[in-house]
Amino acid sequence: MPLHEAHAQGFVVIVLFFRINCPLSLAVGLPQLERLRHRYRELPVRFLAVHSSCTREERRSARDVQAFMAAHAFSFPVCMDRPGTHWPIPKTMHNFGVAATPTLLILDQSGHERFRHTGRVSDCSVGAGTCRLIADELERVLRPSPPPSCGDMHGRATGTRRQPHCRDA
Repeated sequence: MPLHEAHAQGFVVIVLFFRINCPLSLAVGLPQLERLRHRYRELPVRFLAVHSSCTREERRSARDVQAFMAAHAFSFPVCMDRPGTHWPIPKTMHNFGVAATPTLLILDQSGHERFRHTGRVSDCSVGAGTCRLIADELERVLRPSPPPSCGDMHGRATGTRRQPHCRDA
């Protein structure tokens, strides 16, 4: 599911920027994304990995990356980043301001970045940030609208002035 579709449907999106030849991506980032995907599969969260190549030597074909993902039993979708005009930083990495891999981002239901971490980050930190965004959205959706104005304690419509009491003499 593309990012814009996930946001349109109100999902939190967890994005991992990785490189196949990055030892930390292989040892930490990709396995973590798979664990999180299984742990939060019942929640309105979507997962996406973006494979980036920062040098011409590390470029891989989509077929190579698919074979790698299948060999390691990773089940989340992967996008291939394209070379950008800011070489050696690929286009999507540049657009998100990502300078290293692995970098994990959490995007809220509107597509705004709410969390970013490069390198190792605990599952608890990612889970807490994700659940907070889900809870905030549920609170917003379920928040009761304010009751209609019933007036002040004397039954007068709010915003009206009390007329002076006059007696005939």
